[in-house]
Amino acid sequence: PIGVLPNVSHKNFVLKLKRAVYGLPEAGNIWNSTFDERVTNEELRFKKCISSPALYTRIEGEERAYMGLSTDDVKLFTTSIALKEEILGNLSKYFKMKVLGVASEFLGIEQELRDEGLFWSSGQKITALIDMFENKYGTVRPSHMPLSTSTLSKLNEQISKPLSDEKVSFYRSAVGKLAWI
Repeated sequence: PIGVLPNVSHKNFVLKLKRAVYGLPEAGNIWNSTFDERVTNEELRFKKCISSPALYTRIEGEERAYMGLSTDDVKLFTTSIALKEEILGNLSKYFKMKVLGVASEFLGIEQELRDEGLFWSSGQKITALIDMFENKYGTVRPSHMPLSTSTLSKLNEQISKPLSDEKVSFYRSAVGKLAWI
């Protein structure tokens, strides 16, 4: 490896790393346990969520903070700016950080911070799904739900014919995308 002297035989040596090397399988576990130790200490006072280990919560009276860990990114949600500043200050004692501001997207959902609060929307996903259908089948029109009896009888006539593999695949893809909206 780089840094090992070529003249010395290292057959009987084992090198111990002082830090985890990014990209190695154990690096993620080391990062996660380090992060967990730091945020659950007496200073930050977060509790790790049992059902979702990447979620940390801190609830003290009316003040609430939620922190989601995704690889090496952290999303922080707080009920007040003062709480946010306190948490960020404490986190910066332990980690090199860049505060990037309000995320425009979280878990594939658009989000917008307004005076009234945080608003989430799936508008882009819905538009992309409509575009996918229109590119395949032409114009998509809104329909009333539940469907009328005449519409159902027309659908039953079409359903009695077996679908091609391509249509089955397209249908499954559409249903999968709808499940995430």
